[in-house]
Amino acid sequence: MRTTPGIVEDWIEHVFVSLHLRASALVVRRSVYEALGGFRLDLSYALDWDMWKRIVAAYPLWYEPEVLACYRRHDDSATLAFQRSGANLAEIARSIALSEVALPAAIAATTARRARERYTRYAAGLAWGAVARRDVRAALAQLRGARRLTSTRTLAHAIWCERPRRVRTSPR
Repeated sequence: MRTTPGIVEDWIEHVFVSLHLRASALVVRRSVYEALGGFRLDLSYALDWDMWKRIVAAYPLWYEPEVLACYRRHDDSATLAFQRSGANLAEIARSIALSEVALPAAIAATTARRARERYTRYAAGLAWGAVARRDVRAALAQLRGARRLTSTRTLAHAIWCERPRRVRTSPR
């Protein structure tokens, strides 16, 4: 991402492949939502990501590096409920498929594949986090969902790459 304010030129990477934006940090004119038809009502987890992809496919994206908003995480969030069940990845896969048509034909398939690989790594990281919390059901749900996104080989690589790194300390 840029370090200075301005129009984001490589928006496909930052929005379509891996969302580097937080919903709480976005400001969108009402007329943009109205022009695009608003949020999709058939999505629950990925509805904001779907919207940001539709926005940047039609309008320029401005980046402001100054921190102007924040958000919080908590154990009772809807996001965590989706992640515990694996429903998050089903919607992510669906959102990738839905938005592939908004991309130029020359890059659509490659961009969708890269997004699926990115979210496979994301799922592997969530699975490792669930293992650390001793939530085996959530870990397995993430791995099953990730397997639907990509090949077993890619998933195995993601699990390896996202594994927790232990800090080695010298014996006392």
